[in-house]
Amino acid sequence: MAFETIEAWLTVENIREVIEEYRSFGPFLGLFLPILEAFIPFLPLVVFVVANANAYGLLLGILLSWAGASIGALLMFFLIRKYGDKRFLAFLRNQKQVKKLTSWVERHGFGPLFLLLCFPFTPSALVNVVAGLSRISMLQYMLAVVIGKLVMIATISFIGADIVSLIREPFKTAIVLASIFVLWVVGKRIEVRINKKMDRDIVVYEEENSDDASGTVGKVGEGMESWKKESFEWIKALAIGVVIVLVVRMFLFSSYVVEGISMQPTLQDGNKLVVNKIGYQIGDPERFDVLVFHADENEDYVKRIIGLPGDEVSYVDDELYINGKYYEEPYLDEFREQSVGGRLTGDFTMEELTGEPVVPEGMIFVLGDNRKQSLDSRIIGFIDQDSIVGKVGMRYWPLSEVGFKFYE
Repeated sequence: MAFETIEAWLTVENIREVIEEYRSFGPFLGLFLPILEAFIPFLPLVVFVVANANAYGLLLGILLSWAGASIGALLMFFLIRKYGDKRFLAFLRNQKQVKKLTSWVERHGFGPLFLLLCFPFTPSALVNVVAGLSRISMLQYMLAVVIGKLVMIATISFIGADIVSLIREPFKTAIVLASIFVLWVVGKRIEVRINKKMDRDIVVYEEENSDDASGTVGKVGEGMESWKKESFEWIKALAIGVVIVLVVRMFLFSSYVVEGISMQPTLQDGNKLVVNKIGYQIGDPERFDVLVFHADENEDYVKRIIGLPGDEVSYVDDELYINGKYYEEPYLDEFREQSVGGRLTGDFTMEELTGEPVVPEGMIFVLGDNRKQSLDSRIIGFIDQDSIVGKVGMRYWPLSEVGFKFYE
């Protein structure tokens, strides 16, 4: 009975209502919950990450979850580092497993910490505590947290970014659940392997120490070995960072500079944007998205989606009608007020412009917000969805105009 009740409640309308209520609290909640999870580890970080991606969009959702999880992990690290030798935390220091892991982390540094932090179902709370009790450098741990959390949160966000489509498409839901299960299995296997390697290394380390005649030469050799290990860990960290940047740049996000005035007043000439290249691979374009597409082999255009496959688009007296229904366009209000006569878009029907009654399958109909000076689907026709680069997720320059929403 309980399952049937849950199944009946899981409708697109209910999920959208929950997402809207979550979004109404503003980005502070999206930042605070991942911070809180670092101190209360049984809280579901994966749920917070998916909620942020759906409520605030993929890019802003990732940024909020990443910032919150990283801040929480580092706060825990700093607190343990500062108060770890106090009497009230003796129960932590004296646990056999914590002692073993602390000693092992001090000798191996970045590598195992980074691996554990990359996966969502590994004991990240224990990692924070152990790192704080160890003598690992603060900068090294910060690097492991920032990079590892980014990999983990971006992966979960991409998987769960379109929760509404998961309800509509059971096959996609099965794929997502399978992906989460794989992440859980891989994370647990890495945890087990690290524990086994730690036990072996501790045995070897203790045997070497028992046989070591601690003389001056030994200390010099030990210092040289420590320096080599530290250098190797930093080189490895930098290499991983470079690889992640390249992967993000090639497959996930890219930067785009607006050229021209066709998207005014929403976007200005010279604005710098972050384009989400992966979003339309895991979800469908939505009406009124601002996106970048390949106009030809040499040029990319930035426009707004007005018509989706199957839509009949028309303008009558400067008002937008899609499938006979009127739609407001608040992003045009500023130019309407400045326009002589208050009209921006001339009357047309889709068939008059394109010869097609509706947008064909696999195509979209796009317009520039500056309707009087835009080269868009009224002239160049429908846009093939295969030519889409990605959705505009963020304007990051100029700093005074940083924003994530382009519909208001």
